[in-house]
Amino acid sequence: MAEKMRGTGAALVAMASGMALLGLTSSSAEATLTIDVRATSGSNSKLVSNAKAGDTIQLQVVAMLVGADATANEGIQSILGSFASVQAAGATTQGNFGANGTGSWNPTAQFNNGGSFQPGKLQDLNGLPGLDLGSTAASSDAAATDYVQARSPSLTAAPTAGTPQTPAEIILGTLTFVVTGGAGNVSLNWYPLVSGGGLTPAAGGGYDANAAIWREDGANKRPTTGTLAVGNPVVVSIAIPEPTSIGLLGLGSLGLLARRRRPHA
Repeated sequence: MAEKMRGTGAALVAMASGMALLGLTSSSAEATLTIDVRATSGSNSKLVSNAKAGDTIQLQVVAMLVGADATANEGIQSILGSFASVQAAGATTQGNFGANGTGSWNPTAQFNNGGSFQPGKLQDLNGLPGLDLGSTAASSDAAATDYVQARSPSLTAAPTAGTPQTPAEIILGTLTFVVTGGAGNVSLNWYPLVSGGGLTPAAGGGYDANAAIWREDGANKRPTTGTLAVGNPVVVSIAIPEPTSIGLLGLGSLGLLARRRRPHA
């Protein structure tokens, strides 16, 4: 099981790194519904630089809706899935989507399902350092209640018409990521519920019909009848100490040790 999880983690690292470098992460222009995670604690919604252990990264989750006509007839009712962190190759940066065993998901008043939403379970989902939020269970399993949910009792209409140039946006909720240490880059993103379970669809697979419910051009959609995508991840970066700095620290430590060992007259 451990080997399988490590293999899954390596695959996620390769996928996240490759998509970010090549710009292949789905955008709103390619899909009718894109779930986009954004950082709100800095000036850049997709990059948090110079982070350090103990920092709390504020995140916002937004539904971006695109239709084929110019009419404001888009909307969304729910999403179901997980939040996970993926370290870049060689990075050790890690953190948790919550604290003290409790996840940090906080849907807006429109999407808290009358107060009975699923907050998600704080646990490791990919065999990588840090605690994710959600599950990898199949939708038919009892553990499916561990997924993160944003749900409105009825469909929430978008305020404007969604176009590829200007998608209609609806804020679904907020959460936090607490940096616990390490160095390098870690990517944070949303992972919709997958048919049969797991974090990402297997070859030939796809997202579960319950991963999202939305409206496009006046017609109700699910992943089985429409296109669901995920935006670019939020990258949290902790600077890696330069060799010179590490050497100076080492020399300083040696000097202090020598001073302590010097005999007193």
